[in-house]
Amino acid sequence: MDVRFGFILVFVLLLQTVDAELKKSSLTKIEDVLESVFFGRRKLSEFRKLNPLSNKDANLQHQIAPVKSGRSHQMESDAIIKHEATRHLMEKTGKTAAELMEDEVINTAFRELVCPSSTVRCTPSEYRTMDGSCNNRNNPEWGQSFTAQRRFLQPVYAPGDLPRNSRNLPSARKISNDIFKATETLHDRQYSGLVMAWGQLIDHDITKTPTAGDIDCCDTANANNPICFPIDVPEGDERFSNCLNFVRSAAATSSTIKGCLNDKREQINELTAFIDGGMLYGASDDELSLLRDQTNTYLLKTKEPGNLLPTGTSFCLITDDQNNDYCQHAGDNRVNVIPTLGAVHTLLVRENTTE
Repeated sequence: MDVRFGFILVFVLLLQTVDAELKKSSLTKIEDVLESVFFGRRKLSEFRKLNPLSNKDANLQHQIAPVKSGRSHQMESDAIIKHEATRHLMEKTGKTAAELMEDEVINTAFRELVCPSSTVRCTPSEYRTMDGSCNNRNNPEWGQSFTAQRRFLQPVYAPGDLPRNSRNLPSARKISNDIFKATETLHDRQYSGLVMAWGQLIDHDITKTPTAGDIDCCDTANANNPICFPIDVPEGDERFSNCLNFVRSAAATSSTIKGCLNDKREQINELTAFIDGGMLYGASDDELSLLRDQTNTYLLKTKEPGNLLPTGTSFCLITDDQNNDYCQHAGDNRVNVIPTLGAVHTLLVRENTTE
């Protein structure tokens, strides 16, 4: 941050050579940007005061699996500051984000203080990068892990990242019940459940969107928390009571998103956009080093006896009995979600370790 503030000081010194009125106007704009950034930092501090959920709740295991990593945590922090600072600057100046982007002084100061610059440096190599960078030399961040997801359709938010402020939408659970409620059990004689497991494996190779926090959004104490979108359960539901916990995705900010002063929320993808075996090897050099057998760097670690996946952290265990069960460690931590997914992981790792 010191370097960024240093830029502002240099910028101010350069203003000494310009017209007095222009200098006054520019200094006012910089003050507005600084005030907005500090406002964003205060809002970030408020957002971080969240109560974590216990990872022993069996109903939350699938949600807990994509909880953000340290790198995503920092990306989200930058994004929260950016969103709140943008919102504050819009309210203070009475301008839209698009209008603010057209102001060279505001846009430059805001970008230097808030938005990250690209640090990707492409060097000639015989092999691909683990994080997917430099696959496209003209756009080295395309498909890279830990970047903002690209949109197929333009976002439709209210100001900032708030939901659209029209009438209430119907419960997602009610829609699910109405559309997918089966009156009888159908038996598919052509495809087995392994088709679903394989599809989930491929999905886990190209997308991983972390949640914004580990909190209970069904708790009334969190009713006004901006990352909470709890799902109401209609009366008479056969499986659930009155609420389904739903935490929105972590926010992202990226140098690949055109224009820094953007009040529309973006989401993180922690994986590369390529089908490259990331669910086995990880999406970074650090992850790969943890998974590789250091006695033979071309092979992945396995657990004996049985040539199984190695042991990971115990967050996936529903009971405290760790003597007869363990959490598997793979390139993607969602390996423990369902047994068939873990089985396919194991088969592919065994194939990797076959010399």
